Amino acid sequence: MDRVEASGEAKTRLQRIVQTLTGEVSVAEACADLGVSESHFHRLRDRALAGAAEALEPRPAGRPRGATPTAAQERIAELEDDLTEMQFQLRAAELREELALVMPHVLRPPREKLSPEDQKKRRNAAKRQRRKRRGK
Repeated sequence: MDRVEASGEAKTRLQRIVQTLTGEVSVAEACADLGVSESHFHRLRDRALAGAAEALEPRPAGRPRGATPTAAQERIAELEDDLTEMQFQLRAAELREELALVMPHVLRPPREKLSPEDQKKRRNAAKRQRRKRRGK
């Protein structure tokens, strides 16, 4: 029982249950040692045997699915995500370049962001040009 990880009370109960199963100790003696009734002892024994049977059920070999990933596995997943994103961005850039070569009139350089003062100057310049064209 020394190799079993459990509290002292659980180890004592398990030891008494095993002793009753092997015939070393009677159920009445085990109940007296543990300070429980026979009905409670039988419930404890049934739970212990059910737990042992469950632990002995065959399981598939290998690591169970959904095991917690290690730090290295998490890092690999992050890098794979980054790589996928960068490949997507590269393909988009290649398509933009191809469009620019084939249809240069379609792609225009993006407008730079202007301050409110510069926006006002640009609007006024556009108004002056329109007036000039109309002859005013």
